Amino acid sequence: YNLCNNAFAYGAGYDTYQTYTSGNGKYRFDFSPPIGAAMLSIHYLTNTSSGLEEVIMLKNDVHYSLELPLKSSLCGTIPQPISDGNLRACAGCSASAVDGLMINGPSISSITLIDTALAGYPYGVFFSIAFCKTNELGIKNNYVNNIRLDLYPNPASEEVVLETEESSEISILNNVGQLIQDLGLVLENKITLSTSAFSTGIYFVQIKNKQGLVRQKKLLIER
Repeated sequence: YNLCNNAFAYGAGYDTYQTYTSGNGKYRFDFSPPIGAAMLSIHYLTNTSSGLEEVIMLKNDVHYSLELPLKSSLCGTIPQPISDGNLRACAGCSASAVDGLMINGPSISSITLIDTALAGYPYGVFFSIAFCKTNELGIKNNYVNNIRLDLYPNPASEEVVLETEESSEISILNNVGQLIQDLGLVLENKITLSTSAFSTGIYFVQIKNKQGLVRQKKLLIER
């Protein structure tokens, strides 16, 4: 996952052979001048009878809820975000992993990562974080918030209306970033999508316009 040109990456935690290089604790990064964005990967997050860990993040010394959807990793099963925006491993998993967690600015003066052992053995996680200068934002990251995407009703039950400014490629993702439905290129600016087959929970509607810009918006299904 490329964030920007010449991003600086930092890693702490396990090495390749799962021997300790840092373990549980708090890791703080201060930036002067502030940075525009960062991207985080977390590996070897544990949730078993022998140990339970949770990762907490602060941005500018304020609690930061990790953004969904999560991107899968080849290094382990995707962890599960909990209600307060922190991160725990999937139940029974000894090595949950996630890549490409975005930490958005526009002005980030500090990032703090806290790896907490809630129960059992304090295994510790491995994390890597890439920093991006403000003036490099958008070089390789096409996700934006300034193209129109309206969803209603939201929460939805049996159907939801999608409105955009122009023809777009439209897809539906679940809360861990897996593709649920691909509508392909939709020429209409307003469509009604049946959600009757969707289970209750959190989904993401993603559109991509002809310029290649991408926007995602959260969709709640309730019954």
